[in-house]
Amino acid sequence: MRLPVGLFKTLDGRHQSIGEPGIPDYVALHPNYIGFFLEVKRPGGKLSKVQEIKIEQLRQGYGLAVAVVDSVEALAEWLRRHEA
Repeated sequence: MRLPVGLFKTLDGRHQSIGEPGIPDYVALHPNYIGFFLEVKRPGGKLSKVQEIKIEQLRQGYGLAVAVVDSVEALAEWLRRHEA
């Protein structure tokens, strides 16, 4: 499920801020597999400071897994480790 965050323009031209800054792009949920958050970066892209803090809160504070990937191969490798 996509977790939209940011400033968006409404149909009537107003700007609306939605979501929580730093939250990962997606949450992946499945009845047979352990869920996780997914942050997708462009190749070589880096996390912002706000993202680093939020991801650490999710991992340490809630014990939730967060994948940060910049390619399909990186996601496949992360999933292999996560599902082991």
